Amino acid sequence: MAAEKFGNTDDPSGIYSDVIDDFFVPVLKLFDPRQVDNFFIRNGFNALMPRQFVEYDHANTGPGGQGWSLYYEYLGGDASQLPIRDFPEHIDQLHGIVYSESFITKTVGMMDAVLERSGRMSAKSRIALALRLYESSQTYRREGDATACHNHERLQEILGDTLHSVPD
Repeated sequence: MAAEKFGNTDDPSGIYSDVIDDFFVPVLKLFDPRQVDNFFIRNGFNALMPRQFVEYDHANTGPGGQGWSLYYEYLGGDASQLPIRDFPEHIDQLHGIVYSESFITKTVGMMDAVLERSGRMSAKSRIALALRLYESSQTYRREGDATACHNHERLQEILGDTLHSVPD
Protein backbone atom coordinates (compact mmCIF):
# COMPACT_ATOMS: atom_id res chain seq x y z
CA MET A 1 0.00 0.00 0.00
CA ALA A 2 2.90 2.36 0.74
CA ALA A 3 4.42 1.80 -2.71
CA GLU A 4 1.02 2.34 -4.31
CA LYS A 5 0.45 5.54 -2.34
CA PHE A 6 3.93 7.08 -2.50
CA GLY A 7 5.28 5.82 -5.81
CA ASN A 8 9.01 5.72 -6.55
CA THR A 9 10.36 2.90 -4.42
CA ASP A 10 13.94 3.43 -5.62
CA ASP A 11 14.33 7.01 -4.37
CA PRO A 12 16.40 6.75 -1.13
CA SER A 13 15.29 10.21 -0.01
CA GLY A 14 11.63 9.74 -0.91
CA ILE A 15 8.69 9.30 1.40
CA TYR A 16 8.39 5.59 0.50
CA SER A 17 11.88 4.96 1.89
CA ASP A 18 10.93 6.84 5.04
CA VAL A 19 7.82 4.67 5.43
CA ILE A 20 9.89 1.50 5.18
CA ASP A 21 12.36 2.86 7.74
CA ASP A 22 9.75 4.18 10.15
CA PHE A 23 7.06 1.49 9.90
CA PHE A 24 9.10 -1.68 9.61
CA VAL A 25 11.63 -1.34 12.41
CA PRO A 26 11.31 -2.57 16.01
CA VAL A 27 9.14 -0.45 18.28
CA LEU A 28 10.94 2.71 19.30
CA LYS A 29 11.27 3.06 23.04
CA LEU A 30 11.82 6.52 24.44
CA PHE A 31 13.78 7.10 27.63
CA ASP A 32 14.44 10.20 29.68
CA PRO A 33 18.17 10.84 29.19
CA ARG A 34 18.47 12.10 32.78
CA GLN A 35 17.18 8.77 34.08
CA VAL A 36 19.53 6.83 31.80
CA ASP A 37 22.51 8.91 33.00
CA ASN A 38 21.48 8.38 36.63
CA PHE A 39 21.14 4.64 36.04
CA PHE A 40 24.67 4.32 34.66
CA ILE A 41 26.22 6.57 37.31
CA ARG A 42 24.50 4.49 40.06
CA ASN A 43 26.00 1.37 38.48
CA GLY A 44 29.62 2.53 38.52
CA PHE A 45 29.92 4.28 35.16
CA ASN A 46 31.19 7.75 34.33
CA ALA A 47 29.20 9.80 31.80
CA LEU A 48 31.78 10.86 29.21
CA MET A 49 29.60 13.53 27.59
CA PRO A 50 28.48 16.13 30.12
CA ARG A 51 25.13 17.57 29.08
CA GLN A 52 22.93 20.43 29.93
CA PHE A 53 19.33 19.25 29.83
CA VAL A 54 16.87 21.63 28.26
CA GLU A 55 13.19 20.81 28.01
CA TYR A 56 12.24 20.01 24.44
CA ASP A 57 10.11 22.62 22.74
CA HIS A 58 7.40 20.62 20.94
CA ALA A 59 6.25 23.73 19.09
CA ASN A 60 9.69 24.16 17.49
CA THR A 61 9.69 23.15 13.83
CA GLY A 62 13.43 23.65 13.36
CA PRO A 63 16.19 21.17 14.10
CA GLY A 64 15.80 19.98 17.65
CA GLY A 65 17.96 18.37 20.29
CA GLN A 66 15.86 15.26 20.75
CA GLY A 67 18.62 12.85 19.83
CA TRP A 68 21.11 12.02 22.53
CA SER A 69 24.39 10.18 22.31
CA LEU A 70 25.12 8.10 25.36
CA TYR A 71 28.78 7.41 26.13
CA TYR A 72 29.86 5.88 29.42
CA GLU A 73 33.03 4.43 30.85
CA TYR A 74 32.85 1.71 33.47
CA LEU A 75 35.17 2.61 36.32
CA GLY A 76 35.12 -0.73 38.08
CA GLY A 77 36.89 -3.14 35.72
CA ASP A 78 35.16 -5.73 33.53
CA ALA A 79 31.70 -4.33 32.76
CA SER A 80 30.60 -7.58 31.11
CA GLN A 81 30.26 -9.15 34.57
CA LEU A 82 28.18 -6.27 35.94
CA PRO A 83 24.65 -7.27 36.99
CA ILE A 84 22.46 -4.59 35.39
CA ARG A 85 19.37 -3.85 37.48
CA ASP A 86 16.59 -1.33 37.53
CA PHE A 87 16.99 0.11 34.04
CA PRO A 88 14.52 3.01 33.68
CA GLU A 89 11.11 2.21 32.24
CA HIS A 90 10.52 3.50 28.74
CA ILE A 91 8.18 6.42 28.24
CA ASP A 92 4.83 5.81 26.60
CA GLN A 93 4.95 7.99 23.48
CA LEU A 94 1.29 8.92 23.70
CA HIS A 95 0.78 9.37 27.44
CA GLY A 96 4.22 9.49 29.03
CA ILE A 97 5.27 12.86 27.66
CA VAL A 98 3.84 15.96 29.29
CA TYR A 99 2.86 18.46 26.61
CA SER A 100 2.14 22.06 27.48
CA GLU A 101 0.85 22.82 23.99
CA SER A 102 -2.94 22.51 23.80
CA PHE A 103 -2.83 21.64 20.09
CA ILE A 104 -0.72 18.56 20.91
CA THR A 105 -2.91 17.45 23.83
CA LYS A 106 -5.95 17.71 21.53
CA THR A 107 -4.22 15.47 18.95
CA VAL A 108 -3.33 12.95 21.66
CA GLY A 109 -6.96 12.85 22.85
CA MET A 110 -8.22 12.31 19.32
CA MET A 111 -5.61 9.60 18.71
CA ASP A 112 -6.77 7.85 21.90
CA ALA A 113 -10.34 7.88 20.62
CA VAL A 114 -9.27 6.52 17.21
CA LEU A 115 -7.16 3.77 18.80
CA GLU A 116 -10.16 2.77 20.93
CA ARG A 117 -12.22 2.30 17.78
CA SER A 118 -9.46 0.83 15.61
CA GLY A 119 -10.58 -2.73 16.35
CA ARG A 120 -13.75 -2.00 14.40
CA MET A 121 -11.76 -0.98 11.33
CA SER A 122 -10.52 -3.39 8.70
CA ALA A 123 -6.78 -4.02 8.57
CA LYS A 124 -6.64 -2.23 5.21
CA SER A 125 -8.43 0.81 6.68
CA ARG A 126 -6.04 0.94 9.64
CA ILE A 127 -3.03 0.80 7.31
CA ALA A 128 -4.54 3.48 5.05
CA LEU A 129 -5.13 5.72 8.08
CA ALA A 130 -1.58 5.18 9.35
CA LEU A 131 -0.16 6.05 5.92
CA ARG A 132 -2.39 9.11 5.64
CA LEU A 133 -1.24 10.37 9.05
CA TYR A 134 2.36 9.58 8.15
CA GLU A 135 2.13 11.38 4.83
CA SER A 136 0.70 14.46 6.53
CA SER A 137 3.44 14.55 9.16
CA GLN A 138 6.21 13.94 6.61
CA THR A 139 4.86 16.60 4.26
CA TYR A 140 4.92 19.01 7.18
CA ARG A 141 8.57 18.15 7.87
CA ARG A 142 9.46 18.78 4.23
CA GLU A 143 7.71 22.18 4.24
CA GLY A 144 10.19 24.31 6.16
CA ASP A 145 7.72 27.12 6.86
CA ALA A 146 4.92 24.98 8.30
CA THR A 147 4.31 25.35 12.03
CA ALA A 148 3.85 22.52 14.49
CA CYS A 149 0.37 23.89 15.21
CA HIS A 150 -0.48 23.68 11.49
CA ASN A 151 0.79 20.10 11.40
CA HIS A 152 -1.45 19.15 14.31
CA GLU A 153 -4.43 20.85 12.69
CA ARG A 154 -3.89 18.63 9.63
CA LEU A 155 -3.53 15.52 11.80
CA GLN A 156 -6.67 16.46 13.74
CA GLU A 157 -8.61 16.81 10.50
CA ILE A 158 -7.61 13.27 9.49
CA LEU A 159 -8.37 11.89 12.96
CA GLY A 160 -11.70 13.75 13.01
CA ASP A 161 -12.68 12.23 9.65
CA THR A 162 -11.89 8.80 11.08
CA LEU A 163 -13.88 9.41 14.26
CA HIS A 164 -16.91 10.43 12.19
CA SER A 165 -16.69 7.34 9.98
CA VAL A 166 -16.08 4.71 12.70
CA PRO A 167 -18.96 4.30 15.19
CA ASP A 168 -18.45 4.33 18.97
